[in-house]
Amino acid sequence: GATLTFSVTSNRLLFSGRVRTSHVEKLMGLVVEMLSEPLFAPTELEILKKRELASLALAAQDTHAQADIALSRTLFLPGHPNYMETTDESREALLTVSPDILRSYHERVIGKDGLILSFAGDITSSIATRATTLFATLLSKGQCVAPVTPATIRRPTSISSYRDWE
Repeated sequence: GATLTFSVTSNRLLFSGRVRTSHVEKLMGLVVEMLSEPLFAPTELEILKKRELASLALAAQDTHAQADIALSRTLFLPGHPNYMETTDESREALLTVSPDILRSYHERVIGKDGLILSFAGDITSSIATRATTLFATLLSKGQCVAPVTPATIRRPTSISSYRDWE
């Protein structure tokens, strides 16, 4: 079978898929469709907002979560990626989210700029190149770079050499 999942972090939108090699281009087409033609259905957004509000209410009572927030606010300045909003600040921000705001944000941010494609498994260079070209053709902003072949990937030679990557 095939799978396609996605998740969101504070600074990334992640898609992960597993398919047979013969279906890579179809999977990539689905991802491009989701990125280029999002619905932002108001009823679905309201359901998600209610779920998130409930999650924030629980987080407000969770001493571990509150300690994490307090520590991040002590260690990092506002604007730093690790600086965390309070649960009240998150709740206030969530209440302002609308389909129009999401659509506007999506149009400004989502595109080929910053896109990272990673392939693993039984995939040939030509399939990876075709899939990358599909992204480059269907997404309207920025430039998409051709995939890096395994021979050109710089790998750390020891644990200490990981520091060179930072």
